[in-house]
Amino acid sequence: MEFSDMVLGLLFSALLVLLALLDCRYLLIYDKLVLALLVLGILPLLLGRISWEDACRGAVLGGGFLGGLRLMVPGGMGWGDIKLAVVLGSWLGLAGMAVCFYVAFISGGLYGFWVWLRRGTVKHILIPFGPFLALGAVVAFVAGSSCAGLLEAWLWNP
Repeated sequence: MEFSDMVLGLLFSALLVLLALLDCRYLLIYDKLVLALLVLGILPLLLGRISWEDACRGAVLGGGFLGGLRLMVPGGMGWGDIKLAVVLGSWLGLAGMAVCFYVAFISGGLYGFWVWLRRGTVKHILIPFGPFLALGAVVAFVAGSSCAGLLEAWLWNP
């Protein structure tokens, strides 16, 4: 890993940890932090870590998928999660965003199952999704160029 990638990863991770902690505490994803991630999202483009086309595809996948979930289950997903997913998609690209969602939904589902085991219900419990998106994004960022290979292995290899 190059020095520029390491610095970029530290900035990315630090903002995501802050977003995750605030979402856990207040059940809110703050627009100012998402905007900071968006502005810093120019750096991977300028450093050649991701192409403009792939950043746009990732942003469309991120916002489109979670936006579709919000339409299907009103109130189940907040707008902050959707905005965060758009910005994460611009950082990670199409394959990276797919890996991010995979990790986020698996880890979120496991946490929900653990809550259900402990309390016997998850009906009236609000579980923030931002921390799971943040975890998935960090995994996808670290996986970097191998995200496409991971995605192909999951989807097309028997």
